[in-house]
Amino acid sequence: MTEAQAQQVPAPEKSGNTEPTAPPETSISQILPFADYLPASNDPKKSTDPCDYLCPRPDGAPCKSEKPAACPQEIRLGSLPYTDRSFACSMYMWEASQLFSNPLYFEDPALERYGHSHHKLVQPFVSAGRFSSQLIGLPYQMTIDPVCKKMYALGWYRPGECAPHKRYQIPLNAKAAVVQGSVVTGLIFLIP
Repeated sequence: MTEAQAQQVPAPEKSGNTEPTAPPETSISQILPFADYLPASNDPKKSTDPCDYLCPRPDGAPCKSEKPAACPQEIRLGSLPYTDRSFACSMYMWEASQLFSNPLYFEDPALERYGHSHHKLVQPFVSAGRFSSQLIGLPYQMTIDPVCKKMYALGWYRPGECAPHKRYQIPLNAKAAVVQGSVVTGLIFLIP
């Protein structure tokens, strides 16, 4: 593209209808709320006095009742510059709670911690499949995370943080694979 072509103003596209658009039905000055404005309500018990919503009442307003409105007292703000309070600055740092649990072998962190779910008709089957695979791989998990191991909440996203969708991978461990294989082999010979 040359410089002359880049500086040309594009021509407007021609449409089938070249007639001017119709003016709006009402002008903006007709739809602004004035002193006689009353919010629309379907409740017949509501007041129909427009002055109930005006505080203070404007002079010459068509009020139905002469009762003065209960307006809040106006307080004049000072013109002095703002001065800070003489409080010492406080620093708050996040500290781990030192709460722990034993390993959660049948946990679905994406669903239970972060609320990442599938469609309501699909989620039960996804959860059942995850539970079944975790039950079959229980010896593998118990080798990686022994029953008495302390598990802390560190490393998870905290409440209120944006948690991305993740696919959690099974950690590879040779010792756990040997234990899983021997348990499966033992169950094959044990159950006729």
